[in-house]
Amino acid sequence: MRHQDKVTRVLRVFAFTDLHGSIEALRNAVSNAMSKDCRFIICAGDLTNFGAGLSEMMMMLSKSMIPVFMVPGNHEMNNEIEKECEKHGFINLRGQVVKYKGLTLAGLGGSNKTPFNTPNEYSEEEINELLDKFKGRENLILISHPPPYGYLDEVNRGIHAGSKSLLEFIKSEQPLMVICGHVHEHEGRQVMIGKTKIINPGPGSAINLTITP
Repeated sequence: MRHQDKVTRVLRVFAFTDLHGSIEALRNAVSNAMSKDCRFIICAGDLTNFGAGLSEMMMMLSKSMIPVFMVPGNHEMNNEIEKECEKHGFINLRGQVVKYKGLTLAGLGGSNKTPFNTPNEYSEEEINELLDKFKGRENLILISHPPPYGYLDEVNRGIHAGSKSLLEFIKSEQPLMVICGHVHEHEGRQVMIGKTKIINPGPGSAINLTITP
């Protein structure tokens, strides 16, 4: 029997983060996702500022007619995001693992502790407990509002805002990709941690995901 090489597939997705209530930025994101023939949309949190205008933003997002996977940011409450996701048929990935088109999607919402006392913050111990659910998964794409500590997280010289628990998870589990946000200074940038690509898509980026069975 002739050996057959594994066949890889490429999925194009559209990801964005930290729009903070900008309808215009969301309109552009939806338009780009549709024009680039993306298979699904990822929102890595902070669609709003402290939840203001959430219903309006979610209604705009639904106009794409493309499947949407998202996590709440530190400006948004989990129950409010969940309610709107149910209304529009979106998937709130926070704390969830979902199989979709050969990928394993999982979500880490909110953020590690900040100096600003925003509504949706967690201790590193709580983050680590949630990440435990995602261990041992193949073809894992992790949607995380916060970045890992030391990567795409510097807010001032020598001051880092990322999660140490997330960094340890990435080093040990090596997911395919982590799509994150939270730290606006690094919008549109990407780095590698071992085999894992870390991307902050900013207000919108088309991303090609390569899947090997």
